[in-house]
Amino acid sequence: VASGVMLLLINPNLLFSVGFQLSYSAVLGIILLYPKIYPLFYSRFRLLDIIWKVEVVSVAAVIGTAPISVYYFHQFSLIFPLTNLIAIPAAYILVIGSIALFACSGIAFLAGLIGQIISFITFLLTKSIAYITQFSFSALSNLFIDGTELILLFSLIVITTIAVYQLRYFKKMTIFFLLLFISFWLYRGIRKINAYQNTAIISVEEKHGNTELLKVGNKLYVVEQHKSEATYPLTLSGYQRHKMLYQKEEFSTSDESSIAFLSNF
Repeated sequence: VASGVMLLLINPNLLFSVGFQLSYSAVLGIILLYPKIYPLFYSRFRLLDIIWKVEVVSVAAVIGTAPISVYYFHQFSLIFPLTNLIAIPAAYILVIGSIALFACSGIAFLAGLIGQIISFITFLLTKSIAYITQFSFSALSNLFIDGTELILLFSLIVITTIAVYQLRYFKKMTIFFLLLFISFWLYRGIRKINAYQNTAIISVEEKHGNTELLKVGNKLYVVEQHKSEATYPLTLSGYQRHKMLYQKEEFSTSDESSIAFLSNF
């Protein structure tokens, strides 16, 4: 945490960096939640205890980063206990290996050997994670929240944490939690209604074919394209057309630059 404060003093713009937000929200989650979750299970078998520690670190980090992950990447992993069981020990080995590589950088043979081991572990890590995450059930996708919902989710996490640490305030924190939880879903419902009322499918026709755009508020998403020669990638919307109430608008243009601009809006 102190390192985060120092980094912000040097460069305040880091506060808006996704990497910075994820890193320190994970650290805070581990610091605050690990001491409370770990005692919930005890095993005298050392291997099982190590696995439990890794899982607790994983759960604490995911709780701390979940709102940010959903806000920026619109998905939530359902298999993080499995992937982190692989990634966390591998990351620990890679950190130790990197330190050893730096320390042995003056010995060519030893440095080369350590470098090959690091490369092999990295290869196994990426391949195993890629294989696990290829399944459709690995994550919840198309999750969209705005800044207000992000703040409400973090508020729920903070209140829950306070309730766990200060049991004498548990009843009060529970009431606050329920109020925030209800506020979150009310706000989300109102936002969806507003989105439905300000949604339209725009069909853009030009000489090479036509493109259909989804207008949600002041944002445009390419949802369908009919072109003989595609010259730019599609940006798929997280909204499903068949789930939305919309009105269709049509217009035509021969200005290809306008089409390209709209498709990347």
